[in-house]
Amino acid sequence: LGDVYKRQNYKEHSGLQYIGFSYKVAGKELSIAILKPCGMGLVPASMAITQAIILMKPRLIMMTGVCATPKDKANFGDILLFDSVYLHDEGKITEAGLQPDIRTINVSKKVSDTFDKVIGQTGQINSISKKWPEKMTRREPLEVKRGVAASGMAVIASAKSISEKTNHQRKLLAIDMESYAIAYCATSMYNECDWAVIKSVQDNGDSDKKDTYRHYACYTSARCSILFLEQYFSK
Repeated sequence: LGDVYKRQNYKEHSGLQYIGFSYKVAGKELSIAILKPCGMGLVPASMAITQAIILMKPRLIMMTGVCATPKDKANFGDILLFDSVYLHDEGKITEAGLQPDIRTINVSKKVSDTFDKVIGQTGQINSISKKWPEKMTRREPLEVKRGVAASGMAVIASAKSISEKTNHQRKLLAIDMESYAIAYCATSMYNECDWAVIKSVQDNGDSDKKDTYRHYACYTSARCSILFLEQYFSK
């Protein structure tokens, strides 16, 4: 998949830019499109996914990449499987601060069962980090965890903000800017479309936020996504 992406041979269909190719998984030939959103965050992700659903009628929408995690929940590079997602900045703002409305969107039973299978692939998970060439950013043992994720409009680099969000949702495992859009569009527009988000930890969302582990986190999440596809389409 990485070799395909490096070629950057984007096609365009009604304004949607994507790389389309075939890929064999579990003995089946899958048609895969890697989308190119017009920017980062909820709105560009929503636009790209909406276009893709209308034009391509996908069976599965999957997102990989990087996310933040509260300190001590996971290590840099660890792979996080999003069981459910919500908007962390949705609600009512009062003098006392935000009163959140936490409305989660859950993955399907098939995705949930596939997550369990991926976590059980300990040998293949361990091999992911061993193939990463940069020893400085390699983290071993590499862990795979599943849990609740929250999305919002802004990049977070504040320990106070992270603390507020964990106070609202003590099981919060991951924070990003796009996953809610993926889940919302997939579940609202097309009944036959499933969704899954697999991201890896880049930082803790605090003032120490850096891009040191960004490439490694992109790599581990992408490699894990292939394991997911193999299990998801095994039947």
